[in-house]
Amino acid sequence: MNVPIIRVEDWALSPPVVTKYSCGDNELDFRSVYIKIKILPKHPGRGSMKTVSQPDGQSFILKQCDQAFLDTFWDCAGFLSDYFADFVIHDNAATQGLWFHLLDVLKEAAKLPHEFWQNTRPTCDHSRQFSQNYALTLEMINGVMTGLRQKRTSRLVYLNEGLITRSSVNVGGYKSGIKPWQQFLFNESPGFTVPSESRVHLQEVLQVDNKVREQHIPMGALAIIQKHTDRIRSLTVKVTEESCTADDSLKEVGEALSEFEQNRPKIGYSYAYRSREGRDTVVQQMHPSRFSEMTPKRDDGFSDPSDLVPNPNFKQLDEAVGRLRGVQPFTHPRGNGEFQMWSVSSSGICHRTQEVEETARMDSSEMFDDWKL
Repeated sequence: MNVPIIRVEDWALSPPVVTKYSCGDNELDFRSVYIKIKILPKHPGRGSMKTVSQPDGQSFILKQCDQAFLDTFWDCAGFLSDYFADFVIHDNAATQGLWFHLLDVLKEAAKLPHEFWQNTRPTCDHSRQFSQNYALTLEMINGVMTGLRQKRTSRLVYLNEGLITRSSVNVGGYKSGIKPWQQFLFNESPGFTVPSESRVHLQEVLQVDNKVREQHIPMGALAIIQKHTDRIRSLTVKVTEESCTADDSLKEVGEALSEFEQNRPKIGYSYAYRSREGRDTVVQQMHPSRFSEMTPKRDDGFSDPSDLVPNPNFKQLDEAVGRLRGVQPFTHPRGNGEFQMWSVSSSGICHRTQEVEETARMDSSEMFDDWKL
């Protein structure tokens, strides 16, 4: 007989939040688990490393993780493992998001002086065993969610970048619960955060009243946006030419392109516009400071144009496929010397004009029926 899943929900909240879970001997109290995990990164026994500058160089002061922190950490990891093994598929998206957030908090607490492969700085005595057990825990959580037979690309949980593997490039961390492409290209995706003090603006910083959301569009996503923009420009010319007479073709195409240029995404520039929903939106051109530890790196052009690298990585394989297809690397209007980005801020004030209402109700299901592309 299957053991029943019992969930106690608090319907005073919308959407309702599950406060207790039970499946046989597996019982979880959400409030208790939430508090334990949220305070874990500030646990007094958590290990740390301090760098001290001296005339002859730098020295390191290591504080090892004490046993109380380790016991609490693995207790919290056990709570999360129990949830994702038995309860995650029975929860709504909002409650799942809370647990994925707690998993990210645990990953933040796991950023410890455990880089045992480094010979230049001290590490905790238990660093190798901790790192191996931590990797296996996340692998197990990922396996019970996505299926042990699923391909690696289906994973929803990733290790901290550089935790147990050597890496010279810091590309930020992954958000748990979404696939890597969704982190940047999904609707309302989180992207990755660039602290305000680490942003470099080449133009006046634009402000939006009552800002409720800010998203970061990385350089790779800008390349995709530019490709779609170029394609739509070509379609605009083609459709305009086929929908007007030969005598008016040049004029009509010119007017269509003029309107297109006024409304297209302007990569490389900062600008403001009002969305279809009537919200003021600001697109700010910027790039992270080179001195920020979270700044990704990007090669200018092909990194291995002659295919001389004997064991190419995925990026170099992608470049090789692009060359065979005759595709050139994306070049940002401001150059590739910096990791060019957009920060997109939206206002919480909605200006619902009659035009906005009509646009929202517009039925575009038959828009392309008469097009011959």
